[in-house]
Amino acid sequence: MNLSKLTFCALIMSFLSLSQAHEHSHATQESTQASADSSASTPSQKIISAMHSPMHANKPSQTKSVEIDFLSDMIPHHQGAIDSAKLLLESAKTPEVIALAENIIKAQEAEIAQFKELIDKKGVKTTKISSKDYKAFGEKNAKAMEAMMEAMKIQESGNAERDFLSSMIGHHKGAIETSKVALEYSKDEVLRKIAQKIIDDQEAEITTMGNLIEAIDTAAKAQTEQSSKNTKKKK
Repeated sequence: MNLSKLTFCALIMSFLSLSQAHEHSHATQESTQASADSSASTPSQKIISAMHSPMHANKPSQTKSVEIDFLSDMIPHHQGAIDSAKLLLESAKTPEVIALAENIIKAQEAEIAQFKELIDKKGVKTTKISSKDYKAFGEKNAKAMEAMMEAMKIQESGNAERDFLSSMIGHHKGAIETSKVALEYSKDEVLRKIAQKIIDDQEAEITTMGNLIEAIDTAAKAQTEQSSKNTKKKK
């Protein structure tokens, strides 16, 4: 989903209005946040940790089936996206970010149910490949996951919505890369359609998230400039 210039401007106004609504207590919030951060995880850290947790709790599948491995490993990957999106919704204020998080939850919960059913009912046919190719498949997946984990390590901005978007972009890229690996080795049409859909859907969401980050940054810059002008006027 590409944002038009009109929608982009509306996003900036939305972020600005949210910032201005809290401007009167900004200094107090910064002091309180600094104190809280010294003794507890920040909202951003909790959200990003939720993305990691299901994957850390589940070892990569090694069933000798590209199809079953892909579906099994994608379940905790999707669950991390769902868990982090739900955490974000507890504090998110921006309508466009809320809509994105809700869509991630709805779409990926449905896909998890689909994946589980395919595994339980043997709804995919295992592609016959050599031990050498299966090993290469596993190594490529491991490399993709390693790159994803690295991409999810972001510098906190102080804005949980922005940090969610930044980390989720890395998370989505991991799903895209593992889906491409599955397409390289699987001949099962059901699995191939699923992998291609993941690629298409998550590439589109990456574009949306990039646009939202740009809007957040533009609004933050405008807010800083306005605050500076107000300070000068008072002097």
